[in-house]
Amino acid sequence: NIFRDTSFCTDALVAQAKVYRMREDWPEVIRHTNAVLQYRGSHKGCLMMRADAHYQQGLFDACKQTIAQIYRTFPDDKEASALYKRVKKVGKLRAKAEKLAKDNKVRQAVAEYKKIANMEDLGNKEVERETVRTLCTSCHQVEKWQEAVEWCTKGLGMEGEGDVGLLTALAESYLKLERLEEAEAEARKILGFQGNNRAAHTILQQVQKLRKLAERKNYYKILEVPREVDEADVKRAYKKLARKWHPDKNPENREEAEKMFHDIAEAYEVLTDPEKKRLYDAGEDPNDPNARARANPFGAGFGGGGGFQQGGFRFHQGGQRF
Repeated sequence: NIFRDTSFCTDALVAQAKVYRMREDWPEVIRHTNAVLQYRGSHKGCLMMRADAHYQQGLFDACKQTIAQIYRTFPDDKEASALYKRVKKVGKLRAKAEKLAKDNKVRQAVAEYKKIANMEDLGNKEVERETVRTLCTSCHQVEKWQEAVEWCTKGLGMEGEGDVGLLTALAESYLKLERLEEAEAEARKILGFQGNNRAAHTILQQVQKLRKLAERKNYYKILEVPREVDEADVKRAYKKLARKWHPDKNPENREEAEKMFHDIAEAYEVLTDPEKKRLYDAGEDPNDPNARARANPFGAGFGGGGGFQQGGFRFHQGGQRF
């Protein structure tokens, strides 16, 4: 016991604790600082190292307790105060974000997680990794595809390319953005780790389908709506664009307007007809009778007349107003 209390032994243990801190081996930092504090309970260097190790492990209450020990001997210590403020801020933000997520208020939770990720003095790799991962999956969940790409990419840079969860969210986000090459590349990375991964195979199938669709008219782009659009939004988009491109309103470029007006009406007809939309989304031509026959072999048919006369708009060469 006398030997342990010597300055030489204390310095050796402190030096070992510093080495483990450089290696980010936090349990060993705590073990070695505890060995010193058992005999020199007010050793400020060891108390700060232990408090920081608790913080790095996400043990915020234990960190605050150690800082309280520092305050008993060093009540005005600036280093301890700075760490306490940081721990308190991160803990408060994380608790708020987790509660919002639990209440299914994911968009609001994302805003709180961003505050943590963007803290200049965060100084905690584990909290940063967890936060970035959560932002990746949460942005994907609320269909913020571009943000999901950014956070998932950052997360993979921190976790390594073998994180299948992050790769899947990234690949699906690329797919939603119709960045097909990137989506395919990430899906193939997943299959390199998990050959039977169903999500990756589904992504590759969707990529092939979208490439096939790209060879034809893209009705979603024509109406300037996303693929997840509902019928009400399709109607609103149609009315807006039909007014904009009506040939009577474009006498100086009537030929282009006629083509655009026709394409807009065609897109509207397909995307507001459930069966035609299903065929279109499946990669079939909804206006091809053979495609309809393949999808409906018993001859139920689609019914209805020809022409594009939806929503009260009619296009005639004579220029009828609407």
